[in-house]
Amino acid sequence: MKKRYVKDASFEAFLCRNRFKSIDVLRVTEITEQDYDLLRFFGGNEKLRWLNATKASSKLKFAYLAAQYMSANKLDEPEGFAFVVSKLDDNAWKFAIAFARFHKVKVALSNLTTVQLAMHDASAGLNSAMAGMAAAQELSRSHNRLYDREQARATSNLLNLSALYASYIDVCRRLRRYTDLHGAKSYDRAKNRLIANRTGQHLFLKDLRNFILHNELVQPQCLIHYDFERGKTTKLVLESHYLLLRGTDWKKEARKFIQSGEHIDIVDAVRKVIEDVDRFVDLHHKLASKRLRQDKRSYDHYTHERERHQHLVHAMFDPGAIFKQRSSLTSRLIEKSVLKSLLESSLPQNELLRVLTSIADRHQNLPQSIRQKLELELLELIEKRIDFPIANAYLDGRKI
Repeated sequence: MKKRYVKDASFEAFLCRNRFKSIDVLRVTEITEQDYDLLRFFGGNEKLRWLNATKASSKLKFAYLAAQYMSANKLDEPEGFAFVVSKLDDNAWKFAIAFARFHKVKVALSNLTTVQLAMHDASAGLNSAMAGMAAAQELSRSHNRLYDREQARATSNLLNLSALYASYIDVCRRLRRYTDLHGAKSYDRAKNRLIANRTGQHLFLKDLRNFILHNELVQPQCLIHYDFERGKTTKLVLESHYLLLRGTDWKKEARKFIQSGEHIDIVDAVRKVIEDVDRFVDLHHKLASKRLRQDKRSYDHYTHERERHQHLVHAMFDPGAIFKQRSSLTSRLIEKSVLKSLLESSLPQNELLRVLTSIADRHQNLPQSIRQKLELELLELIEKRIDFPIANAYLDGRKI
């Protein structure tokens, strides 16, 4: 891979087209005059030349090699790619992997999940604030400091929700563009089926952000209702006429939702919107995996190769040794929960050793010397474990 792509005219074109800067790969302290001299040949019609004078220059070359390989979704040179990956540090790898076609989709899906979890947190904060406001009202019928504090929490969480919903819409639009679904009627039909008759709640939460930006923060009120049959009910509400009279250009369905009652039950509306958001997040994950199957397959190959390399690095080098706090091979290669579960199992000693060794060498790239050292550590752990008696298996008093 190295020789082929360094001499390939397409590699030179790749470098010139992207106009890289060394700061994208190297830290400022690593850049030397030779590195800038190397970059001088990237632009214009000058012929690309390589300088091997410094270690930093070598790092630049391998970072660009990996970037070009992944930008083309290639899988035809696994051996050469493994070699190049082994030459990249964390900064160079982050630079190179960003050129993989599926990377931007992966980042967008991660952002979408983060927004989804943040919306759940804000919704839980609304419920908590409502309970606090209800408690404050029951403790003191007059205006009190506790109610103001909980009302401020409710206002803050509602503001966060409106901003998060706007971010959710933006990420969905980007994913729709990445998966070539922009303007597709099938996507619109799926969206309508998922939202169903909740369009008003969605557009209300979306337009609420504009209302807050152009008017003022809305402060929810807590209403407590006592009924002979249902008992006590608590709601966190906004007054409908207040929202309508401020002149905000509400969408048709949002205005219809606001006009549906004297008050808007914020907690109920947010709950319904988040239920739809959860379904939409699942939909976008499925769409990305299905419509970009080849891109995802290549991306998974790239990240797997990096994981294999990192696994070997953890086996060969002990970072704790720098601080005179050495760690065992076992702790670096096998997760603590997995190790604990297997040591407490009923597996015989030979089979347990085989299973633990297979897990530690799951990428099949540990040298023989490391495997031997690992087996000695594992044998020592296995000999110290408690041997539990193995009785017959019974289910509801019946021998299985």
